[in-house]
Formats: sequence, structure tokens, C-alpha cells
Amino acid sequence: MRDRRERGGRWRAQVAGPLHGARGVVRVVAGGVLLAIPVGIAAQGRLERLGDDGGQPASRIAAVPLRADRFVTAFRGPGGLLHLNAYSVGETGGVVRHGTVTGGVTDRVAAARMGAGQLVTAVRTEGGALRVTAWRRLEVSPWIDRQGDGDAGAILDVAVAAVRREIAVTAVIQQDGTLTLIAWQVDSTSGTVTRRGDIDFGKATQPLLATLEPGRLVVASRGASGSLVLRSLDVSTAGVFTARGSLVGTKVTDIALATLHVERVVTAGRRLADGTLLVESWQVERNGRRAPRRRRSSRCASPTARSSSSPTTRSASWCASATGTRVP
Repeated sequence: MRDRRERGGRWRAQVAGPLHGARGVVRVVAGGVLLAIPVGIAAQGRLERLGDDGGQPASRIAAVPLRADRFVTAFRGPGGLLHLNAYSVGETGGVVRHGTVTGGVTDRVAAARMGAGQLVTAVRTEGGALRVTAWRRLEVSPWIDRQGDGDAGAILDVAVAAVRREIAVTAVIQQDGTLTLIAWQVDSTSGTVTRRGDIDFGKATQPLLATLEPGRLVVASRGASGSLVLRSLDVSTAGVFTARGSLVGTKVTDIALATLHVERVVTAGRRLADGTLLVESWQVERNGRRAPRRRRSSRCASPTARSSSSPTTRSASWCASATGTRVP
């Protein structure tokens, strides 16, 4: 999930979870300082702050839950260096930071869980190139072990997702603006990172990835015209891509993407036309089958949400299928 910044640039927040039961972690940047705050959700849906940890200058933060009581934050810290913090969260919600490891200079940071205490980071290095690194969360000092690296060419932006037990995918914007997906094999034991297949699309910005189930993923981006572009793909165990379907949507910016279940994702973005929030859900059919549905969307700008709907038939593997709702 991308960072969200309050108007005026005073803080950023992201929810990463779950941890213990109905808990997640909100990681906030306030005045450039990282705070990790466990949040409990009571039976009535009430949020309760349980604990926190902070004090490190930070930006470009990603949070990766590894199991019910373990998570890692990856961020750009002092000197522009990649930092990874290892945390545990107790039954009462207290946060313990066990240790920090550092990497090279970076200005873009993305991270994803691979499984069994392993994660990957995808960063833009000081020289502007893509670097994918495997890490393992340890139970003793130094708490995080750097395993293997994989490098690719110059990029402008990057997102990463795990699509199989040993396959991670990066979505990068190349120097010429081309959106490229690259598959990486990440050995679950040694952490060796090996580049596999890749696939190119058109000019784009703001790449995002969401895994539906093992071997199936969705990539969202802004196309050259500023419109939301969604694509569904299969990824084999050998890291080979098969494109299944695509759709060009509304002109938006500040987009977000999340998986609901194996055949549905949601997107959120700010309409270029009027600056209002647009939230939509999308049905993603397997194997690129035709999936016509009615399209309904919601615009949110004031305490009362405005909405409109019209029948639309979507070809290939995409259709909008639900109304977004503004939370007061």
C-alpha cells in the first residue's frame, strides 16, 4: 500500500497487518520520525492504541508482517541508507524493536513477505538502478540477516509483491517511462535471488501490485493519458508471465490497490476532473474469460458522498462490480 500524507505534508500513515487476531500495525511518519503503533480492534469495531516505538528519522517506509507477533519495517533512514527494523508485538500490544540493519543509499523502497520469516526489498540504488534483496528475520542478534541480491537497470519507481512461495515480482517504471514487470526467484533457504522472466507494457507512472492467489496477480498504474490502467497476469513457477486481460478506467492520480479475495480487487484514486475520491471494486476472472457486469462507482468530497452509476460491459477479464462508500 502506498503512503498517505496529510495536506501540508505533516505525516504519513500506512496500516500493515494482521498481527495478533484483530490487530494491525499503523506506521506513521511524524516530522520525519518513524513511529510503529499496534492498533487493536475491539468486538464493536473500536480502535485502541496498544503501544508504540519510534525516534528514527525515516521516509519511504514499508511495513511487512511476517507472522502473528513479528514484523519488519524497511525505510530510507539517515544518510539516505536503507534501514530494516525487526519488531515483535506482545499479547498486550507492546512493541519491542530488537535490532536494525542497513543497506546502501536509496530513494525508493518497497517490500513484501515471501514466507517463513523471509522478505524481499526492492529499491532504487544511489546510481538509479533496481536492486532486489532477500532478508531473513532471526530470533537472535543481529535479528535480520541479509541473504542475496539481484540487480537490473535504471528505474524511476518500483513496487514489489510475492506471487509464489519462491517468486517475487517487481513492477518498475524504466527511465523512458515504460512499465516493466520482472519475476525473481528467491530461494527459500539460501535467499539467492535470480532474475527470471519479464514483460513490458506502455508508458506509465505509479505502479502497484496485488496478488490474488499463488501465480495470479494484478498490476495497476496510471497510463500516459492519466487514466487508471489495470492488468491481470499469470506467473508460472519458472517466472514466465502470461497476460490475461486489461482495462483502461477513469483519469485519476494518487492510486491505491488492494486484494479482497481471489477474484476481486479494489482501487482508490483522486479524480483529475474534480479532485474527489473514486473507489471501485473489480472482478478478475481466471484465464481472461469475458466477465460483463454493471459498473458503479462513488465520488467522495464532502461529508455526504455523491455517487453515480451507469450500465457498462467490460470485456477480457475485468469488470467493476460494487459501489465504494465514504467513511465519515
